Amino acid sequence: MRMTKLVGLVGAVALLAAACSKSATPGTSGSGSSSKGPLKVALILPGYINDLSFNQMSYQGAKELQEQGLIDLAYSEAIPEDAASITPVVGRYVAAGYKLILADSFGYGTTIFSLAKKYPNVDFVYAGGLGKTTRNVGDFEQPVYQAAYLAGILAAGFTKSNILGGIGAFDIPPCHSQLQAFMLGAQSVNPTITQISSYSGDWVDVQKNQEAAQAEANQGADVFVPCGEGPALGAINVAKASDKFAIGNVGDMSPLAPGNVFASEIMNFYYIWKPMVLDVMDGKFQPAKYYKVSFTAKSLDVALNSALTSKLPPAILTKYQETLSQVKSGQFTVPFVAK
Repeated sequence: MRMTKLVGLVGAVALLAAACSKSATPGTSGSGSSSKGPLKVALILPGYINDLSFNQMSYQGAKELQEQGLIDLAYSEAIPEDAASITPVVGRYVAAGYKLILADSFGYGTTIFSLAKKYPNVDFVYAGGLGKTTRNVGDFEQPVYQAAYLAGILAAGFTKSNILGGIGAFDIPPCHSQLQAFMLGAQSVNPTITQISSYSGDWVDVQKNQEAAQAEANQGADVFVPCGEGPALGAINVAKASDKFAIGNVGDMSPLAPGNVFASEIMNFYYIWKPMVLDVMDGKFQPAKYYKVSFTAKSLDVALNSALTSKLPPAILTKYQETLSQVKSGQFTVPFVAK
């Protein structure tokens, strides 16, 4: 779901500034079948594996499977979403015998569907979040909006202006629903809360997203929900610089600003990738599925920064816990507002 260029820094996190685009050399060990060895899996990322967000969580989940001996992992980071960039990367992995290619970006979708026809004996997954699949292309849910709703309940206790900020890279259903759910969660506590939303057009460029967040702050927004690692890093920069608040996106980003990031939406990719890997190993991947992601499956969560949330009014914390239980049990369905 990303592009390739990191612009801007996140305070003390100098490692992001030092991150460089690289592509791991496809390995040759393993056969790609459960009977002869670990499954050969290639992970293609649009960003960097140290972003504390989408890309890092994706990589960590795959790395854990490798450490368990289930997969033989190779990865490429900072691969642009255009066909000219991703096509040769996929071609090299196919030639090296990789059987499952995780093209982890919404923007990779069109190219992956085309390449899947060219390589019918290879299984693919892309980060669509919309349920679009074909014979050998799977997709997985991205119900981050559910976590955003819960974080929105907490946000109602942090805002002073009653104006929330929402920054997404692109106005696509996974992002739009997330920003809207955050606002709806806050409004369930205080109906007078409003939101300013904007879309930067870039998943990775921190400076560009920081400028978008600052523009919202200039209009009174004091608590931010981001969609994408660039938007998250940009929003956190603004929150840290001006004593405002933000939530982390997909990974626990509270270490970046412990006094400003009160919660983070979490996607645990170990539990997302594992069912796909096992299906390929067992010959059950095709026809490809739309894989579920949920709190009950441990693939979705909210990480709280207790140093901040413990200071909230008890009524808000109670509402948060009750709503979390209701979402897990199915008693409450978080509204999905796609556009």
